Amino acid sequence: MRLLRDFFSPFINTRPVLILALLFAGLHILLYLRLGIVITGEAEKYIEQGERLYLNQPFSEQKYFFYLPVILLVWLVKTLHIGLGWVVIVQILFSAFSQYCFYRLTLDLTGKKNIAFIAALLLLVFMPYQAWNLYLYSESIFLSLSVLFIYSIYKTQQQKGYKQIIPVVLLVILIFSRPTGILLLFPWVIYQIWIQKSTYKLLLHSIAGLMIMLLAFLLINMLYAGGADFNSVLPYVEQHIICGVPTVQTVSNPGLLKTGSALGGLITWIIHHPVDFAGLFIKRLISFFNLTRSYYSTLHNMLLVLYLLPVYFFSFPGWGKIREQNSLFFRFLLCLFILYPCAIALQCDDWHSRFTMPLMPYIILLAVLGIKSVLWSQKQVATT
Repeated sequence: MRLLRDFFSPFINTRPVLILALLFAGLHILLYLRLGIVITGEAEKYIEQGERLYLNQPFSEQKYFFYLPVILLVWLVKTLHIGLGWVVIVQILFSAFSQYCFYRLTLDLTGKKNIAFIAALLLLVFMPYQAWNLYLYSESIFLSLSVLFIYSIYKTQQQKGYKQIIPVVLLVILIFSRPTGILLLFPWVIYQIWIQKSTYKLLLHSIAGLMIMLLAFLLINMLYAGGADFNSVLPYVEQHIICGVPTVQTVSNPGLLKTGSALGGLITWIIHHPVDFAGLFIKRLISFFNLTRSYYSTLHNMLLVLYLLPVYFFSFPGWGKIREQNSLFFRFLLCLFILYPCAIALQCDDWHSRFTMPLMPYIILLAVLGIKSVLWSQKQVATT
């Protein structure tokens, strides 16, 4: 560790952002040469909806209002008569800015350029995160917005006035970037209630929070009621761990899938099948944090394990360190790490772990804080 620190120190202490920018550019050039621009699969839906906007036609389904940024980018390049590659260029530039904000967040928390550099570098070399920038999907913009949203929460936690509205605006945009953006609303609401000091403000924020969550539940109910892609009961009836991959081939009671209330149908199923629900919930949580997949190559899974094991290991002592350095931000991260994975586990995990990606920057942040904490403890022991 000391050898690595001594080797990188001259570079880190001079121009860390420049080094990271060059690495970011080089990495994305390599990804482009490897992947090209991915406009197949799910991208075809967004391209079609962007073309419909260009032709002054409505969306084919109402759900596409919850994928607006990427669709609007497609509409814009169609309007300007330029190639779809410009959508990816915008995604890459936006991602670069968000990762600079992640570097700033780590630097603000630690006050150490070398720690911030290592955190940013670990995120930069995590290919499952970076590769989405080359896909004309909704993930790249969503991941970048989620970093900006969480960074804005950190920056505004001690501020008053108009700056408090920034996280709210970003959260609204997140909700219309991907349906999973709604799930970020719940930790934010709980956090806002938790940090209130006076009884009056606590009561006021609790009432407002309940109203916001009620609206969110109504929105979720509208999204998941009876759609082909969105059905809250289907992942339970067919026992999906990974979305779209049933582990039960024959549905014994197809009538369960027909429900006017998505949340009502889900709650009814859970009440009648508590043991099955608990088993599925635990398996989905494990899948959420275990990014390896049976359909990946052995080498792919080995690289994921080699990356994730030390990151996860050092993230545990990182919780104590971040609590010491910023108790308010610790509270938000705690809400995020409890509520967001549990909300995902209520449905199903993603084929390529897309749902886990919004947490990866903060798992890395906790890991570098944990490394710092462990090294500091060892240094203290050595000097006594």
